[in-house]
Amino acid sequence: MPFRSQPRLLAGVSILAIACAAAVARYWPLLHGQPGGLYPDEASEGIAAVRILNDPSYHPVFIDENGGREALFAYLVAGMFHLSGATVFGIRATSAAVGVAGVVAAWPLLRRFGLVAAIGGAAWMAGSPWLIATSALGLRNGLTVPFAGLAAAALLWWSERPGSRWAFAAGFVAGTGLWTYQPLKATPLLVAAWLIWLRRSDRALFDRMWRDRWWLAAGYLVAAAPYVWTAVSDPFNYFGRIAGITPISPGMGQANFLTHTLGTLGMFFVSGDSNPRHDVAALPVLLWPLPVLAGIGAWRLIRERVRPVSALVLAGMLVYLLPPILAVEGGAPHLQRSLALAPFVAVLVGVGVVEAMRLARRAARAGPVLVGTASAAAILAAGVYGTIAFATRPLTDRYEAYDFHAVALAAAASRPNTVAIVGAYDAQTVHFLDPSVRIYAPGSAVPAGMSLAALKLTDLPSADQASATVYARDPQGRPAVWLYSP
Repeated sequence: MPFRSQPRLLAGVSILAIACAAAVARYWPLLHGQPGGLYPDEASEGIAAVRILNDPSYHPVFIDENGGREALFAYLVAGMFHLSGATVFGIRATSAAVGVAGVVAAWPLLRRFGLVAAIGGAAWMAGSPWLIATSALGLRNGLTVPFAGLAAAALLWWSERPGSRWAFAAGFVAGTGLWTYQPLKATPLLVAAWLIWLRRSDRALFDRMWRDRWWLAAGYLVAAAPYVWTAVSDPFNYFGRIAGITPISPGMGQANFLTHTLGTLGMFFVSGDSNPRHDVAALPVLLWPLPVLAGIGAWRLIRERVRPVSALVLAGMLVYLLPPILAVEGGAPHLQRSLALAPFVAVLVGVGVVEAMRLARRAARAGPVLVGTASAAAILAAGVYGTIAFATRPLTDRYEAYDFHAVALAAAASRPNTVAIVGAYDAQTVHFLDPSVRIYAPGSAVPAGMSLAALKLTDLPSADQASATVYARDPQGRPAVWLYSP
C-alpha cells in the first residue's frame, strides 16, 4: 500500500469505529427501555410526522403548534415512521441517528488539527453524557450539532479554495441551520466575526474571499428563503419563543443575569444541566480531567489565532455561547441551548491532547506516549462512564422528566368507553400513543356514563372524585393517574 494512502485509510477506519461506538452508546440504552415515557414535545414531533405521512396537503416549513418549531426533524421522523411505524422508539431512533451524524459531521473540522486531535475530539463526542442524553430525546434540538459542524467545515473549505462556487456552498450550508433549532440563527454573526478577524490577520486571504461575498449571501438566502418568508409572514409565531425568554422579556426581569451567566459558563467543568432530559445527573460538559485538556487546547488556539481555522473555532465558542447566556428562562446551564458549541468543544479537547503531548516531549523522550495514553484513557473512561450512567438511570430520575404519568393516562384512557381529562400540553402524549382516545379539558362537560381518566383527582368532576380509584402510581407510591368508572 502506498505510504500516502495509509493516513487516509487510518482516518477512515478511525471515524468509522468512533461512529459505531457513538451508535452503540445511543441505541443500546434505547433498545433496553431508556429513557422510557414520552415527553409532550416529543409527542408533538410524532403527531406532526404522522400528519406529514397521511395528509398530502400538509408540507410545513415552520410548525406553529406547541410553541412553534422548525419542521425538518418532523420530516426525518416521518421517514423513520414510514420504515418502522409510528412508535415512541421511531421518534427517538431518529434523534439517535442525528446524534451519530453530529459526531461524523464534526470530523472535517477536527481533521484540520491532525488525526490525533480528530480522534480525540470525535471520541469525546461519541461518549459525552450531554450528547448521549440529547440523542435519546426525540426533539429537533440535536440537529444543531451536525449542522454547526458542517457550517464550520463549509466556511473553511471556502477559505482554502476562494471562489464563487465555494462561497455559495458555504452560505448555503450556513443557511440550512435555520431549519434546525434557534441557536443556529446566530451563524451569520459567526461568519461576520470570522471575516472581520481575517481582515486583520490575513488581509490577502480576506480580499480573495471578500470578492465573493455576494455569492455567500446568495447561498445563505437560497437555503434560508422559506424561513425568511416565515419570519415576514408569521412573525408572532416565528419570533414568539425567542422574545419570551430573553432578559428584556416581561416576566424575566427577576432573573439574576450575572448568576445566570456564571452558571452557563460553569457548565464546562463545574456542574451541568439539572434537567434529566438534557443531561445525566447534572454532569458537567467535560468530566475531569478533560477540562485540563480543553484548557490546554484553548491556549494553543489563542496562540495560533492568526490561522483561519483557529480563529473560526474561537469565534464559534464565543458566538454560540450567546444563546444559552441570553435565554434566561429554564435555568442555567441549559445544555439544549448550548448544543452548537459541541463541535468546537471537541476541537478544544482534541487539540489539547496534541498540545499536551508536544509539551511532554520537552520533559522526556517517552513523555508524548505517556501523555497520549493517559489522554486516551481519560476520554475513554469518560465515554464509558457516560454511557453506563445514562443507561442505568433509575426510574425515579426519569418518571416526571419523561412524563411517565401521561403514558399511564393514555393506557387508562384506552380502555373501552373511557375518556381522558387532561390539559392541552399532556394531551399531546395521549393523542400520539392512542389517537382514538377522546380528550376533554378539565372542567369541560363530558358524556354521561363514560369512565374518566385523569392525572389529578381535582381534574375530575367534583361529584365523581369520592368514587375515583388510583389507576397508576409514581415510583414514590403517589397517585399518578385516577380513574372513575360510573
